[in-house]
Amino acid sequence: MIGPNEMHSAAGPLTVEDALAIALARASAAHEWGVVAQLARELEARRLGAAGVRSLLDERGRYLGKE
Repeated sequence: MIGPNEMHSAAGPLTVEDALAIALARASAAHEWGVVAQLARELEARRLGAAGVRSLLDERGRYLGKE
């Protein structure tokens, strides 16, 4: 969990991506590999979304165009 002193950096408030990166590092240090995998997927999805890359999956995890 991120404490109150960690919610801001020298550059200002932490972004969601910053908080996810902190959580990823902590989960890795704790050998929580399932959590590491989930956080890495979330960071990747955010990075791809920011770059304008669209997913072939809909919000329910189904491939678009398939029933």
